[in-house]
Amino acid sequence: MDTIRLYLHSMRMLIRSQLQYPVSFFMQTLAQLVMEGGEMMAVILLVDRFEHLNQWGAGDLYFFFGLMSVTFYLTECFGRGITGNFPYLVRTGQLDTFLVRPRGVLTQAMCSAVDPRRITCIAVGVVALIIGSRLAAIEWTAAKVLLMAEAIRCGSILILGLFMIEAIFSIYSVKSIELVNALTYG
Repeated sequence: MDTIRLYLHSMRMLIRSQLQYPVSFFMQTLAQLVMEGGEMMAVILLVDRFEHLNQWGAGDLYFFFGLMSVTFYLTECFGRGITGNFPYLVRTGQLDTFLVRPRGVLTQAMCSAVDPRRITCIAVGVVALIIGSRLAAIEWTAAKVLLMAEAIRCGSILILGLFMIEAIFSIYSVKSIELVNALTYG
């Protein structure tokens, strides 16, 4: 429980420090919105061109895009320390200071970075979820809401695992990001 409190305190401090430059924060958040909005536009153009992709209808595609967007960017927002800072810590030798502290390395790495700019990407994903559920005529029940929450939770754990693999690769190779991007993003 003390670890969770430490993580939440660290998140508050990092968010406050990023908000010290509000114009920069706003511009970077807007850039994230434009990038994720561009991805959403690609899905819209795809759906506009083809009414069905195999058995997938327009609502299914929007819903899937929204679900994956929310899952990925939630993980990236809160697990940024593993994928963003860890290779830098290894490269500069600062990881050694984590090893002598009383907290675990994973806790310290996760507390080292939070990216609240991803909230706009999560918002675009939520909009896609709403559009997709309306187009697919999903009748929401408590069981379906719990299933979607579980899908987001399990997907976040999977993505966090991929981020941890990237962190492990960074111990053996200074430029491990290219290998991991070839397996995930690319």
